[in-house]
Amino acid sequence: MILTALDLVSLLPGFLREDVFSQAVCRALEPLLSQIVTDLDLLNTYTSVDRQPDGVLDQLAVGWGVNSNILNVSVADVLKEGLLDEIAGGDDK
Repeated sequence: MILTALDLVSLLPGFLREDVFSQAVCRALEPLLSQIVTDLDLLNTYTSVDRQPDGVLDQLAVGWGVNSNILNVSVADVLKEGLLDEIAGGDDK
């Protein structure tokens, strides 16, 4: 089941599939649930940065504006060691 493309009405019992109110509630919830699934996927990427292949890390680095040249280390090492905030100008100091 692909959670970003849910058809909640199809999951309802037969007698509720015909109910207009149930259909409306399902249609209203579908985009919300899809966004939650997307957000969870992003969180999984952030929390597992140390287990991502280097190609994924390079793409993340570009998206986050990481400049590894200032440390003379690879982007993968920068992300894996948790130096992302310092390089990208984070403010947790």
